[in-house]
Amino acid sequence: MKTALVIPAYNEEAHIKDVVDAARHFVDLVIVVNDGSKDRTSEILTQYTKTVSNVLALRHRTNLGKGGALKTGYEAALRLGYECLVTIDADGQHPPELISTFTTPIINGEVDAVFAYRDHKDPMPFVRKAGNRMINLCTRWFFGMHLRDVWCGFRAFSAEVYKDIHWVQTDYSGEIEVVLKMGRKQIRYKEEPIPTIYLDAAKGVDILHGLKLLARIFWWRLGLL
Repeated sequence: MKTALVIPAYNEEAHIKDVVDAARHFVDLVIVVNDGSKDRTSEILTQYTKTVSNVLALRHRTNLGKGGALKTGYEAALRLGYECLVTIDADGQHPPELISTFTTPIINGEVDAVFAYRDHKDPMPFVRKAGNRMINLCTRWFFGMHLRDVWCGFRAFSAEVYKDIHWVQTDYSGEIEVVLKMGRKQIRYKEEPIPTIYLDAAKGVDILHGLKLLARIFWWRLGLL
């Protein structure tokens, strides 16, 4: 089973080269989707891809959002014939050396998807911790997905699963929509722990976005998903 890693990237000039360089040794292909970055991300990727054979850099002219970038990357992977899809963030939060822990159960046919959960041994900002907990509870109550860290972007699933979970949202909530649709399809899944790493506390989803997402989850539960 051929494995493709999709990395959405927006203004990640500080980390993108190191993340890709480490990750490419654990998959058959790395697809980086530069989501309309305004810094040197595009330039760095252009130069880097000239030196390696298993990294593909795609670019959005404008910023579509993480959900849109993921969709672009997954669609490219499917067109190229890859059967196992993995995602990590571009900012260095997710250790690439753990990728095989996520792909092996899928390749062996044990499950259809593997989700990461942060162990929280390292400090996580209180607002994020509280928001994550509420999102986790809502996805459990409403959609039957018993996940400890729904919002963690480190995950893997088979190409067959992807064909059944096409999502609409192009921002951060696209990641949650994916999980909820998997819950509706009752796919087989498991979780794996990863360390909690925050290299940039200013990045991520703010309180307002989190509240909007909670409202959207209620709306989806009414049958609009």
